[in-house]
Amino acid sequence: MGFNKLAVIALVFMALTMVPLSLAHHSAAHHSAHHSAHHSAAHHSAHHSAHHSAAHHSAHHSAHHSAAHHSAHHSAHHSAAHHSAAHHSPKDYLAAHNCARAELGIAPLCWNTTLVKYAKHYTKSLVASCSLEHLVGCPYGENLAQGFGKFSGVDGVELWVDEKAHYDYHSNTCVGGECRHYTQVIWKNTKEVGCASVRCGEGWNIISCNYYPPGNYVGEKPN
Repeated sequence: MGFNKLAVIALVFMALTMVPLSLAHHSAAHHSAHHSAHHSAAHHSAHHSAHHSAAHHSAHHSAHHSAAHHSAHHSAHHSAAHHSAAHHSPKDYLAAHNCARAELGIAPLCWNTTLVKYAKHYTKSLVASCSLEHLVGCPYGENLAQGFGKFSGVDGVELWVDEKAHYDYHSNTCVGGECRHYTQVIWKNTKEVGCASVRCGEGWNIISCNYYPPGNYVGEKPN
């Protein structure tokens, strides 16, 4: 009887100790199956412990990126988006134009949303060719620029302003290069501007600014 009691006690003890072992084995097997396509459970946990549990990360990121890579990619994307938004804003377009005008004592331009809509409409028509073509019969002054990658609206305006080096005021001609984009930027009688940009091709940006009243009248100087 004493032997049977000991046997029963031993069996109960083994059953109690085997339950958590069985559950732990099942959990590890389940976890391993869940992540076998990507990482071992230990490697995954060590690699992502600073961000998510292994199960949470797997559910949200499936196996495209590690947490570190995802964070770096998100940061770069956010930075690019911020750069794009910050350098295509009306404030930045105006600042780039008015800085060049201020150097000559010319009154600053104001932002015109009608001109913005016109520029947006026209730049969209250039997406297919992804090339610069001035609109024939445009009722406004027009400057166009094109660049690759992070080329922004401000970069476009700066290209036009850099043409100052080719403008000879006394003869009112371009010397050694193009200058008529610059003269439109600083045209004294122009009061308003509106700009837009569009992406085309594989990473190209087209910038368009329209001006009212238009400048660059033949035989007239900008100021």
